[in-house]
Amino acid sequence: MDWLSPIPLSMPGMLGTVACYLLRGPDGAVLIDTGMNDASVVTLLTRCLKEYGLVPSSLQAVICTHYHCDHAGLGAFFQSQGVPVIMSEVDARALTAYFSHPDRDFERALLYGAHGVPDHFRQAVGDTFAYLRSQHAPFVPDRTVKDGQSLCFAGRTLEVIATPGHTPGHICLLDKETGVLFAGDHILEDATVYVSLSLEDVCDDVLGAYLASLARIAALGPRQGFAGHGPLIADTSRRADQVARYHGARVKRVADCLSDRPMGCLDVSRSLFGDKRSPLARWLAAAHTLSCLEHLVARGEARMEVEDGQRRYRQQRHPVAPVTLS
Repeated sequence: MDWLSPIPLSMPGMLGTVACYLLRGPDGAVLIDTGMNDASVVTLLTRCLKEYGLVPSSLQAVICTHYHCDHAGLGAFFQSQGVPVIMSEVDARALTAYFSHPDRDFERALLYGAHGVPDHFRQAVGDTFAYLRSQHAPFVPDRTVKDGQSLCFAGRTLEVIATPGHTPGHICLLDKETGVLFAGDHILEDATVYVSLSLEDVCDDVLGAYLASLARIAALGPRQGFAGHGPLIADTSRRADQVARYHGARVKRVADCLSDRPMGCLDVSRSLFGDKRSPLARWLAAAHTLSCLEHLVARGEARMEVEDGQRRYRQQRHPVAPVTLS
């Protein structure tokens, strides 16, 4: 596909790379995702564009699959070059909320203060969130899109598919001519996408939303997929089914950990993952466990209780139907 060029970009301060995608056609070029807001990333991206006879200001548009800093961190930079930035309507609102409350980074680190996370997490995890914020310059998208809309750039027609879960307004983009799917962070070929509650989420059952999104992608049938990280996805339908089964098994393990005794998400996460060495790893385990617990609550298989301002979860025992003797 001579119209499609992956551009791997470094992620300063983090492991691995993020993949952006340059689409070129007779009428111009468009970039899917941006990389992080770092001078070294701008230099690398500019050099990559130059290989195709382009400069940042010559792009028709930038489309962000979601608002995280490795996918939208250079949104403000491209706007400064006169390039419009496009994002889903839902994630645009999440982005505004994110930029409006830098003071809530430490609230994130304490899992919103309602789940009994020890105070020593505040500095270690809060510093990580503060760093991620530094890689994300504030901006407001020039255009927002909704599920089912089409974007026409670089001679391509891209259908917007809403896939909430990783973020509340994550989108995938389906090239109508070839069937190629630009998957962002919705599914990866060699890793399982991290799903957890965030302060920007529009519902508590983010895992339920993510599973429904996986079902949508699976229903598209076999597609070649280009993800935000890692290798090419040979069959997005197969991979979506695999990821759904993985999360289903994880939810079952969480359910099996619950009992009649109320448990906090940290207690449940320790049962599943053990005691992680770093505070950040323990926070990630707890945040993912929380998404499983809230999914069980939404399904009526667990009950959430609040005691002294702290949330606890226990098994939801379904009432047994009375037996009528004739």
